[in-house]
Amino acid sequence: MIFIIVSCKTTKTLADYGISDKRNICSNDDYKNANLIFKIQDYEFIFDYNNFEKELESYEKETSTDFSKTFRNNYFNQKNKIIISKVDQEYFINGTESVKLDESFGINISLDNLYKSGKFYLKNNKNIKCVEYEHWEPHDQGTIESKWIVDGKVVNEIIFGFVN
Repeated sequence: MIFIIVSCKTTKTLADYGISDKRNICSNDDYKNANLIFKIQDYEFIFDYNNFEKELESYEKETSTDFSKTFRNNYFNQKNKIIISKVDQEYFINGTESVKLDESFGINISLDNLYKSGKFYLKNNKNIKCVEYEHWEPHDQGTIESKWIVDGKVVNEIIFGFVN
């Protein structure tokens, strides 16, 4: 007799093991009148510029860049309010000026840190107060990514790179 053994078990790879961070975050009314507006799709996330600048400076210490000074001098002083828009994977400041790719990475990380810590106000026409956050970081190799989920829909996906 010949026996054939069939297994429905999927094979795990190194990229399947890592740290998954999933949480619900509620919009914080303390930031309702803050001065940094991040527009993405049909939503506006309002952050405090000082918190954003601290996150950006923390990122810069690790990467030896100085984008926060350029940001403060070129954009913030003009209107005392900054509007950052994200279309596809490109950022625009105050509606017109596009951000260089290397600088957009610092913006990604800074906004992501503020979002996951609940330091934002969500302005929308659907009266949505709470949102979801998902972050995946593999142990050995693979893509690091974050997702901002509003009303069951991914509105912002950030790919940080790869772990080797």
